[in-house]
Amino acid sequence: MTRHLIGRVLALALAATAAASPATAQDQPVSPPAPWVRGVRLNISDMDRSIAFYRDLVGMKLVGVFGKGSDLEQAVFMQTGKINYHQTMLVIARDASVPGPIDPRAVGWVSVWVPSVDEATARVRAAGYTVTVEPVDAPREHLRRSYVKDPDGFAIEILNFVTD
Repeated sequence: MTRHLIGRVLALALAATAAASPATAQDQPVSPPAPWVRGVRLNISDMDRSIAFYRDLVGMKLVGVFGKGSDLEQAVFMQTGKINYHQTMLVIARDASVPGPIDPRAVGWVSVWVPSVDEATARVRAAGYTVTVEPVDAPREHLRRSYVKDPDGFAIEILNFVTD
């Protein structure tokens, strides 16, 4: 068989496969390799204040707020602002069944990947929140990171790759 003929056979086979299955890969969730952390939920005390922190200061994309005004309010954040089964989500929740006050020591830290560690850290500081570790390079890991406290005192690691 010539290359031209092989190319035509492959093109016809791909076209037949596409016609036989109209659903796209995007329409059908594919499970990532296990194990995999799907998400993290933090129980917080003030929904509006925490949404503003994660959305406006850290730069996360808000997917939506669910149960507004109920005993269980939850806000979901993802990288794109849309539900995507291949992204880890952060859920913040004001849960009336959780006795307060919230103890942030129960969580070691939550890592958030941002475009600029320095800019995100500066926004957090300017808004009056605590920066516990200033932006610093971690050469062995090829990362730049800082640590800040969210409105409820949870440790948030802000990080990105170091570029040379």
